[in-house]
Amino acid sequence: ARMLQTAYVSGAMPELMASLPISGVDGTLKRSKSQVSQGWAHLKSGTLRDSTALAGYVDSASGRRLVVVGIINHANAPAARPALEALVDWAVKEGSR
Repeated sequence: ARMLQTAYVSGAMPELMASLPISGVDGTLKRSKSQVSQGWAHLKSGTLRDSTALAGYVDSASGRRLVVVGIINHANAPAARPALEALVDWAVKEGSR
């Protein structure tokens, strides 16, 4: 999360944002089933053996941009992907409080 915060205030920010897939629109996040976060999040997903992760920026409904990082380490990590999507949905709806 700290790296994403540092990158956000750096000169590389425009290129970084342009490189991150938009939830529900492109990249691996195009498959996202969430209607709440569609178009509101610039995230990178990743999967390794026994791990799945999601990290990037979410624009909340109030206009705040939030850093979101979720990492699941477990033999059945892919089953937790809905929990990561729920985290992003929460950030869109409630992250502004």
